[in-house]
Amino acid sequence: MPWSYRVVHEVVDGEDCFGIHEAYFEDGADAHSVSENLVRVSAENLRSLRCVLVDMFTATLKPVLEMAEMKPKEGEEVDGG
Repeated sequence: MPWSYRVVHEVVDGEDCFGIHEAYFEDGADAHSVSENLVRVSAENLRSLRCVLVDMFTATLKPVLEMAEMKPKEGEEVDGG
């Protein structure tokens, strides 16, 4: 299943929170699910880390997803806030 990094908005304890999650797509459609947890930034080497960070920055240029509208990724549960 294709995925990409996306910014996800949710309300936690009455406060707006934005974070980077993995968003999952099916058949070129809009994202239908996201990872429950924020994405951790890590890589095997500095070059790979730079690529991950560029991908995450690119996510900030795309529409923000609402956690409350997302389904959990298969095998995960999403707490909509």
